[in-house]
Amino acid sequence: GKSANQKHALLFCTGHVLQMMDANMGAWMGEAFKVPFAMRQMLDPGGDRRQLTCRILGFRETIFTREHSAVGEAMAGSEWTFGTIFQRSLDFLGVRMHYGHPDFMCGFWASNRGSTSKASPSLNVSEDMFAGLNLWLRKERSKHSDLLEWEKGREVDFVASSVFFAKISSGASSFLRTRDIFLICEGMSLFRQMSFFYGSAGFFLNNAVVDISVMIYVCIFLCLALASVSIADLTLLGSPLAVEWLVPVGAV
Repeated sequence: GKSANQKHALLFCTGHVLQMMDANMGAWMGEAFKVPFAMRQMLDPGGDRRQLTCRILGFRETIFTREHSAVGEAMAGSEWTFGTIFQRSLDFLGVRMHYGHPDFMCGFWASNRGSTSKASPSLNVSEDMFAGLNLWLRKERSKHSDLLEWEKGREVDFVASSVFFAKISSGASSFLRTRDIFLICEGMSLFRQMSFFYGSAGFFLNNAVVDISVMIYVCIFLCLALASVSIADLTLLGSPLAVEWLVPVGAV
């Protein structure tokens, strides 16, 4: 699998910084010129090169398959939500881990502390996440930067996208059974545990709640329309359904 290939490739890496990239990723010359400036964010502001502010540095992605189909548009929106907006929030909360591509990783740290992932595909489906757990267990940090933007291709048909989401959601469920989670949560406060949960399996649980709440909301108004009940009638009854919802139920 991919994680076994990463462990094998790590033997031939001689640089100080590794970059995790998939075969469906690419970049352009303008972004390549900014890489040295982006990697300086890993260094200590005081100039001490022996001290790093983080061991993993992630950045944005743009999906170039957005225009190929309606499914490609949906997948691009999902990737933008998780890979950019969501990562900014996790970085602000201090609970960002490692989510694979296109993160920069300290090569010396990875080669001496269990590689970049765990190579047991039956147990560790989302193998990249375990590098983030290893990071947390050793009291290190993973950061997000908006300085760079890599391009990425995503699925453009419904079947392939469903298989992909099934893979990452099953990986999140197996992620919760690991011993690493138990060890990390022992030293966390309640609020930090909540942020940590939302950075892993909680993201998929939130998506499920949002989907179910939207379907229920639409079905209720469909039934009201078939029963000839208007918004004005709901207002007279004092129903909360007549009020515009500024915050969706799934976000709460």
